[in-house]
Amino acid sequence: MGPEERAAYWARRREEGREMQEAQLARLRAAFEGGRPRVAINCSFGASMAVRELSSLAKQVQLSYTSVRDLGAGVQLHLTSVDAGNPALRSLEAIGFRSWPMHVHAEPYWEAFRGERLVVLSPDAEEDLEEVEEDCTYVLGGLVDRSVSRMQSAEQARAQGVAAVRRLPLKRHGPLGAHPILNIDVVVRILIERLRRGDDWPGILSDCLPQRHSGQPTARCRRKRNALERKAAQQGAVDPGAALDAATDEGHSESGSDLDAPGSDPSGSGPEEACSSPQTVGLCG
Repeated sequence: MGPEERAAYWARRREEGREMQEAQLARLRAAFEGGRPRVAINCSFGASMAVRELSSLAKQVQLSYTSVRDLGAGVQLHLTSVDAGNPALRSLEAIGFRSWPMHVHAEPYWEAFRGERLVVLSPDAEEDLEEVEEDCTYVLGGLVDRSVSRMQSAEQARAQGVAAVRRLPLKRHGPLGAHPILNIDVVVRILIERLRRGDDWPGILSDCLPQRHSGQPTARCRRKRNALERKAAQQGAVDPGAALDAATDEGHSESGSDLDAPGSDPSGSGPEEACSSPQTVGLCG
């Protein structure tokens, strides 16, 4: 390729990049102005969270926005209860949320969407979410709590007279061992894919759930197991498998299984960082 051909090639690439960016911005504007369904992240729990948890909440909100952007989804994103007194506001501002095309409300979701069809998602709900409808507003609990407080989203919804409180159908359609508590951005992606792909819950959950929620060993678990296997082999164990199991059990009894410790994934964005489902959560009840 000569100099002129190379220059023409890179000019085409730049033009294609500009066109893709313009198309992406047009989709985001359309979603902001009239996208459906609405997805609202309920930030009313800010006062009950520590600084680290608030930072994790902001990160999950950012990842929710990037999911909508990168998937070209027509979902309209909202944040509710983001008033001047909410401690979550500082973390959201630190991550630059003012520049994202999403709707921000100072009032709680039951006031911001008064008269709308509300569906509150909570792992503590008694009924499964069956479908995603464009004329509904789906409310996700913006509660990142390393102690995994239960029932908060569900009880708040019932106190406000919200009849539809639903959980994702993980027990029926998710991978074996999938944890019911998911990060906010994961739930946003699941809603997007359910709207796109229809009633393929098993495929949607398999594709969207991070590996740490799938019931399968993560990369960190596999690395630890491989290291224990090498150590057992070097020590000349007669039965490396038995030695591995013993070493694993010993490590758990001494350390309290530090890999499963609450808060092991504070950012909510590293699916390979914990061997079991993390205790830092975005969708909590």
